[in-house]
Amino acid sequence: MRKANERSRLPRSAGFTLIEVMMAMLIMSVGLFAIIQMEVVSVRGNAYARERVEAQRIAEAVANEMST
Repeated sequence: MRKANERSRLPRSAGFTLIEVMMAMLIMSVGLFAIIQMEVVSVRGNAYARERVEAQRIAEAVANEMST
């Protein structure tokens, strides 16, 4: 019986409103978009660095071959 009385004393605004939920989803989606964009930039940067390292290796190999 006591639990029924406790439930009736709760305020009606104990949950989240639709606007609050939508704003939270908007903020979360903006954050996720930023993280995804950061990941894309990181992958491109890694590919560029990999190409530069390979070019440097080839240049060193050519330079060594020319010096010998």
